[in-house]
Amino acid sequence: MQNDEDWIDYTGPHWVTQRVLARRLEVSDRRIRQMEKSYVLPEAREGRYHLATCEQRYALYRVSVEAKVFSERGLIWRDFEVKLESDGRRLEGLMSAAMSETSTQEQIRAASLAWQRFWSDTRFMTMCWSKSEAERDLFLMLWKQREDDGLRQLIGRGVEFLAEQTGLTFLEVESQPLAGCNANEAR
Repeated sequence: MQNDEDWIDYTGPHWVTQRVLARRLEVSDRRIRQMEKSYVLPEAREGRYHLATCEQRYALYRVSVEAKVFSERGLIWRDFEVKLESDGRRLEGLMSAAMSETSTQEQIRAASLAWQRFWSDTRFMTMCWSKSEAERDLFLMLWKQREDDGLRQLIGRGVEFLAEQTGLTFLEVESQPLAGCNANEAR
């Protein structure tokens, strides 16, 4: 996983606009949007992309598309698999800490960011390795359900944390509008 701080500051030097990313990958802006929609590239955060992650994924994607047999892909992907396994182990600890009654806001946020990155990487691997469209769609649906389940747990814990910090009840915190969030833009 990249440094967590890289993923918090979307305006930092590791984050670029769609246009800059398109130039770096030597593709069109439209192709960037297509690759994001098909999970090859991670979702933009506040209109910006994490450059190193996008470059790595694009290189792996190109190799997987160009490899004639699955065994050729396996060797090239080994580093990505090892990283994903390591991220999964780290994520277990982050989730455990975030869900504890004594967790901090920083622990909840770190777990949320790591959770989202892990499932983004898992969807990417599924897109590149699926043998059929049906297999791809099935796994993408399963991964989305798991990601959503974990995020619901983290949001619930975050609301509990806010209730503890503010003295409000869970329902009072839940009914408050999010600061800086336009209801029409919420996903």
